[in-house]
Amino acid sequence: MQLLSPNKDRSINPGAIIELATITVQKIVDSGPATPDQWCFNINPNPNNESLPKCPASGGSTVTFVSLPTNSYTITETTVSGYAFASGTGTNCTFTGSTATATVTAATNATNATCVFHNAQQKGHLIVQKTTDPPGDPTVFTINASGTGTITGGGAGSVTDATDKDYEVTPGTYSGIILLYSIQNGEPLALINDGYLQHMRVGAGAGIGADLLARPDAAAKLYRGFLDGK
Repeated sequence: MQLLSPNKDRSINPGAIIELATITVQKIVDSGPATPDQWCFNINPNPNNESLPKCPASGGSTVTFVSLPTNSYTITETTVSGYAFASGTGTNCTFTGSTATATVTAATNATNATCVFHNAQQKGHLIVQKTTDPPGDPTVFTINASGTGTITGGGAGSVTDATDKDYEVTPGTYSGIILLYSIQNGEPLALINDGYLQHMRVGAGAGIGADLLARPDAAAKLYRGFLDGK
């Protein structure tokens, strides 16, 4: 086959080439041991019929949706147990809750979008209550909690018959120590290793309470309890 004369060559104006758009999605983990590559993302509509959800490469934190025509696209993420959506930012990308809407334009100079999803580890609450006999005794009881997770603000605290101690904690197993003082002169009387509170496992988003009973002739009693947060 040969090209007949006259010459059929035609020039192309580079300025007339339409560039399709790109959406870049980034994952940032604000707290907790999970890594960004544990989250994956969906796009709707999906004009290129990509296999979804689309996940970052191992050790990575971003995915890209390329060759997109002009449109607004919703981006959603998969879930990771123990974590919740915290916030979202971006360029040409807005968030309604955990759903992002990216608006892009295919043009000679395409308008692209970037959506950044922030997630944080959920926390549980470990609540310590004190009940005195007789009721309403103003004695302050010093307590200290420790465990395999992280306690916001540390484990030191105190409780009275009227005031509870609310610990915010990451998932884990926790123990407590109760210090008993004389109501007459404040002299330390005893250190109860865990007292009523012994090895309480707190799950993400869960709450657990321990009610500690105290009276002048009370004896310490130990028990073991668990909460899985489900």
